[in-house]
Amino acid sequence: MKKVDAWYLEDDLGYAHPRDPYQRVDVQRTSRHVLVRVGDTQIAETLAPAMLFETSLAPRFYLPPDAVRPGFLVKSETVSECPYKGDGQHWHVVVDGQRIADAAWSLTTPLGDALMIPHWFSFYPEKLTVEVDGEQLHS
Repeated sequence: MKKVDAWYLEDDLGYAHPRDPYQRVDVQRTSRHVLVRVGDTQIAETLAPAMLFETSLAPRFYLPPDAVRPGFLVKSETVSECPYKGDGQHWHVVVDGQRIADAAWSLTTPLGDALMIPHWFSFYPEKLTVEVDGEQLHS
């Protein structure tokens, strides 16, 4: 059995996997207060995040690069491809020698609405503490 080398949407080369016509991604700027921490150690904080809404998924908050404190993120070998958002790069969070694997990601080659947030960071609330307006997010 052979794998498909490429697929097309009319004359356009498809990307990553076929898109669902009923799925969409929207990005909105917001002034919510987002705080990311591991224990008592603050990793990131902003009053100017963006919210990414993707069909059937919980909203994700993306923080601008200058909202992330230096020295806590280490580039992972994990990458992702999404026909809605684009290419993603994952990051380990390291605090006091403890590595939390693939706890964050950024969109290195964004598509569609995600073009508003290139290289911004989003954090997995199931791997560390993400608070929005003082309320902890849950996965």
